Amino acid sequence: MTDRIKPQIFIPDEGSRSLIDVKLETYDNFDIFWFHWPRDGFFHVEDYEPVILVYSSNGTLCHLIVRRHWRYHFYSLDELSIPIQILFEGSFHPPFPKLKQDNGFEKKKNKLVSRDYNTEKITAADIDKRFRIGRGHPTAIHKTMEDPVDIAKEVYSEYCQNASSVI
Repeated sequence: MTDRIKPQIFIPDEGSRSLIDVKLETYDNFDIFWFHWPRDGFFHVEDYEPVILVYSSNGTLCHLIVRRHWRYHFYSLDELSIPIQILFEGSFHPPFPKLKQDNGFEKKKNKLVSRDYNTEKITAADIDKRFRIGRGHPTAIHKTMEDPVDIAKEVYSEYCQNASSVI
């Protein structure tokens, strides 16, 4: 198995409302990075944004999944620019990966701050259901999402279990 990837990130300069920390759930075939802010836009609630890296059975990166405004977005290795870079825009912090095909990433990145970070290893139980699936979260009214773990398992099973991509 190859070393796991730690995405490079670019975030807004929000002063006291800046990124608090990064939590990391690790599994055999995927990692979930939880980027944690003190506030979700104008809502007085914490903000956790998951970025999921799914690996093939031989340990190489296969897929990247982000969740923006409670919707999952899926990217295959063929679409992604390497090294993996993620930018978080605005006060709601939706994550956008850098793609091979220009998606305006570089232009947006110049308005943000590059940030190094350490991760704290956690388990799924350490992230409240409000942030995992939206239940009870003020920005997810009338929505309950699938848990990121379930999404990652589905992607691994469908696209990565037998993949042999190299990164």
